[in-house]
Amino acid sequence: MTKLTLSLIAVLLALGAVVSCELRPEEEPPQEDEIDMTFTPDVPPDGRLISKDGWHLVIEYRLKGTRSEGQHGRLYRGDQEITGREGDEIDTPLGRMKHYGDKADHPWKETGWNYADKSKIKCSSEVEGGE
Repeated sequence: MTKLTLSLIAVLLALGAVVSCELRPEEEPPQEDEIDMTFTPDVPPDGRLISKDGWHLVIEYRLKGTRSEGQHGRLYRGDQEITGREGDEIDTPLGRMKHYGDKADHPWKETGWNYADKSKIKCSSEVEGGE
């Protein structure tokens, strides 16, 4: 094969890789001065808020207090909610967070953001009375 042929094959393979991968619309990250780090998100009455250094994890419980209790987490940096897809992970001052997807196969399955280390995910009865 000639160098030209090899170059064309390389370009076509690169184009194929770009076209075949799932493209995510690029969002401009907010500028530091656009983020209100004094913001505190709303927490449902039966929910829980964990905060550190302007980062917030809001936990909403499903079937709270039952054996089928589950959790859905929303993650914020200041007033900016962090979006994610199942399997995404991010390091925060709260610790390493993981996105567990948006749909629960069972009520007790975690969804949304929560700790990547599952031993840190506590049911409501383990945290009642404060944290």
